[in-house]
Amino acid sequence: MGSAGQGGVAFLTDVEGNWEYFKAFVDRSEALSFVGGQPHYMQDGSVELVLHDGWRFVHGGDACDKGGAVGGTVRVVRTLVALKRKYPDRVTLILGNRDLNKMRWTAQLAFEPNSFVPETGFAMWAEWNALHRVDGPCWVADAEKRAGMTPAAYYRKMIAKAKGCAASDVSEADVSQFDTVANRIRWHFKEMMGADGEFERRRAELTLLSEIQRGRDSAVEATEADVVCSTVESVQAGGFMREYLELGQLAHIHANCLYMHGGIVGGGCAEGEHAVGALPQADAREDDVHEWVRRLNDWKSAQIGEWIREPNWSGRRDGGGSSGGESVGGGGGGGGTPWRTLDGYVLHGGGQELQDYGLFTDNGPTVVLGRHLQKTGMPMHVPDDAMLKLNKAGIRRLILGHTPHGTCPTIIKSGGPGMVEPGLMVVMADTSYSDMKAADCRGRAVSEVQLLDDGKVRVHGVLPDGKQLCYALPDGIGATDPPELVGWEVPPVGPAMASAVGPDVPEMLGKDAFFVKAFLESGSQQSYLLQHVNGFVNKYVYLRPNEVTRMFQAQMEALLHGGPSDDAPPVPVPYSASSNSSNSHWKTPRRLELSYHLIGDDESTMWGGHHHKHAIDHLSDHASEQLSHETRSSYAESSSEHSLTQLSSPVFRLGPDRVPDLLRTLSKALSSSTPSAPQSK
Repeated sequence: MGSAGQGGVAFLTDVEGNWEYFKAFVDRSEALSFVGGQPHYMQDGSVELVLHDGWRFVHGGDACDKGGAVGGTVRVVRTLVALKRKYPDRVTLILGNRDLNKMRWTAQLAFEPNSFVPETGFAMWAEWNALHRVDGPCWVADAEKRAGMTPAAYYRKMIAKAKGCAASDVSEADVSQFDTVANRIRWHFKEMMGADGEFERRRAELTLLSEIQRGRDSAVEATEADVVCSTVESVQAGGFMREYLELGQLAHIHANCLYMHGGIVGGGCAEGEHAVGALPQADAREDDVHEWVRRLNDWKSAQIGEWIREPNWSGRRDGGGSSGGESVGGGGGGGGTPWRTLDGYVLHGGGQELQDYGLFTDNGPTVVLGRHLQKTGMPMHVPDDAMLKLNKAGIRRLILGHTPHGTCPTIIKSGGPGMVEPGLMVVMADTSYSDMKAADCRGRAVSEVQLLDDGKVRVHGVLPDGKQLCYALPDGIGATDPPELVGWEVPPVGPAMASAVGPDVPEMLGKDAFFVKAFLESGSQQSYLLQHVNGFVNKYVYLRPNEVTRMFQAQMEALLHGGPSDDAPPVPVPYSASSNSSNSHWKTPRRLELSYHLIGDDESTMWGGHHHKHAIDHLSDHASEQLSHETRSSYAESSSEHSLTQLSSPVFRLGPDRVPDLLRTLSKALSSSTPSAPQSK
């Protein structure tokens, strides 16, 4: 599409080899476009892109594997690599778990030199890859389940399906005859990489590329041997996956944004803990956030170098492994998790620790596998101490992929609303399951996340139902004006909310907690998209802005007149330490984080200049008598809306028994000033 005159960083993540999705993104992007307006394939399958002036681009990882209708891993990865080489200082490639797990192939597809026979598909496997030695995925703890995921077990199922017999009736001779390199790769895709069917998609893509390179009349249909060569060569010198791995990073900081694949909670972190500062080995930490990111990326580069030097496995009696360059752990962690043993030796290859970092969560925190979701799938808050560390380093936003989360990117606001308290905007942009009814689980949904130079986060795109979304959020928690309730949680509908919004909204929401996922505007029509997640079940509801605002105000009114109770859940706040109950998001918290700008009268908001100044002055007069607070920001004397909205809001940390005092104070401040214009309905 081309630039719309604004600059910043365009973010895309988890393309997972889906060329059709990637093309749809570029067609919609304001940062990227195809040279000539349409894809023109180079001989290697890449397509040249233009990154427009003023823009940067970050891909958040998982570039390969699952593909679309035809398959697209070759084209997607080679195009991203070409873009990085064309704009080395403006393009960043983040490494995801699907990218890192390709490192295994240099050892796990190793066979004796010159032993592969394309006509038969057989090769003389390296000793450790002999069929009877290969176990199922080592991360599957249940031995019986793991035994059912070995190559031999997979072959039995495939042979039985083809013959129409029971797996137990398949002979050992039949299994041995089935152990071609192609079938071993099929097993890898299914059981080891979660990409069943990728072998056939790769074959279709190679055939398509032959048509592009040779012309339709001279095209040659790709064979199994072609797919084998494409797969094996992809991780060798000059291979497209090896280039992506060499160019990629584990984390990246630009302006006030931290980019990574998974995140800083989950992913090997104990409950309530986080990965900020955690280094890959032996409980080592780095307190300086910028230095932490540098050391992570330096360690990754050293590990890739070791992998290139030692692509195959070797036996070590003690199971030890090298650190791969700079020692970040002060002694190492036992050389990572060994894949298997052979005649008393522990097998270990170059770069094994990096492979483990992108695979296991029991070795400690990993930013590749972080997961900012609760067990139900609802968003998880960021711990206060993690936010404080990031804020101290100038980080206000965390931009992630890895975890599919519905029809469009999810934005969650954690913590306080300004610079005086810990606060973080978390953007989860993996939409690979945006339409589970579509063949590729994506459908027509595609969005571009933009981190703009003016401080806003902008999201624009299309939903599976064809509705267009386009909204921008300022830094910090924001006001109640549309679309700034995006990122807030909506509590289950209680009596106070039901009476405030009428019967329709409670009927749509039921007893579930939702969060405000996106803002949509078409002409004069405005709506919020709300989402509830329970496992793989997503529930979506569209509400008018005034309906969402009324629900928030109803909770405040309930507190104002009676305080927290079972019938009146506490006032809605951004995702904070109170929001991670495994049973409910809206139990009475041990503390509430409130900002004055949430309080309104009727349908007015306090995000006007004189409302700001009047409320803050009033709070200042009464704070010493009525409120116990930890911090207060300094406000300019000017009452202009612009100058005031650039400043931070005071945040009061109160026990539930003190909330009514705060609300009464704010209500009194509001009642003596003229309310701003009501929001459009």
